[in-house]
Amino acid sequence: MCQSALLPYPTCRSFTIVFIKGVNTQHAFYDPTRSSTVVRLPGKSDRNGVHGKYYTDVFTVGDLPAVRQNFIGIVSTDGNRSLDDWQDSYGFGGQLGLGLRDNESMVGDTFMEGLFKAGAISKKLFALQVSIDSFIQFGAINHTAYVDNILWSPVLTHVGGWAVQSDGYVINNKVVPNTGGPLQFETAATYTTIPERIASKLFAHIDHKLSKFDWDSTSAQLLFKCHISDKETVGYSIKGRKYSLPLKTLINREVSLPCDMRRRPLDSAALIISGATVMAIETDNEVANKSHRSMISSLFMQRFYGIFDSEHDDGKPASIWSPLFAFKLGYDGLYAR
Repeated sequence: MCQSALLPYPTCRSFTIVFIKGVNTQHAFYDPTRSSTVVRLPGKSDRNGVHGKYYTDVFTVGDLPAVRQNFIGIVSTDGNRSLDDWQDSYGFGGQLGLGLRDNESMVGDTFMEGLFKAGAISKKLFALQVSIDSFIQFGAINHTAYVDNILWSPVLTHVGGWAVQSDGYVINNKVVPNTGGPLQFETAATYTTIPERIASKLFAHIDHKLSKFDWDSTSAQLLFKCHISDKETVGYSIKGRKYSLPLKTLINREVSLPCDMRRRPLDSAALIISGATVMAIETDNEVANKSHRSMISSLFMQRFYGIFDSEHDDGKPASIWSPLFAFKLGYDGLYAR
């Protein structure tokens, strides 16, 4: 019997999670007792009061062939807390992790390793563009579809996830000095995270203010006046190649916050680099300043492609092809909604 679940696909996490029917949530649709192919694996997972067991079962996503994959099945929470209140749920029934294997303990192969070992794809390679269609393509990449030369950048393994070294942020086609560092691409991130010390440099020439979140003193959003020149652009640079967008395209004129849902005045706006309900840029001092890391999230990535390579044919470490301005590939790949 085929069972379905709605799963996001974060690129910073290497493990796949599925909510097991019976756990406290409205979004658990998978029942291992009704699967003839499920196998219970040894070990347990306990993360932040959420408890799971390791399983392997036959997975099919989009047009990919059905192959056996490992995942964590969430079976309970501390105090029977609802997973619908869990900060990472957002109505999904778990997550499909596209990240690299990291230092976190896990049983079995990652999702990408499972595809490769099963022969579902010929290379540990996938292209990704976050879009309305949530387009994603695994395996063979049609290089003729791209509008620029491919530029590979080595993955920074000490950062975690798909991160590369950036030259710095770009404002009005100029790299802002002393803003370079690790740049991580994360499809499932609610915000783009920029250290406050960098954000203050990027937008010093534009009228803005820092607005702290009521529920998190370590984070804030930058509010701008709505009337911003068409010539104002923002982006980043990797290996001397610049990727910029008009700042106005990343402005949400009416910002609703999920915790208190209070409207911001219409004469102000938050910078959005997000595909979620909250449209803001986060300046997380406690987290981002420790690692000097910036995280690019979904709305910014809607304008670009990224090709992620788990391992080159010659055995070199993983790398990322720096995204280009979007040039839509064919629709013969995988759709993940």
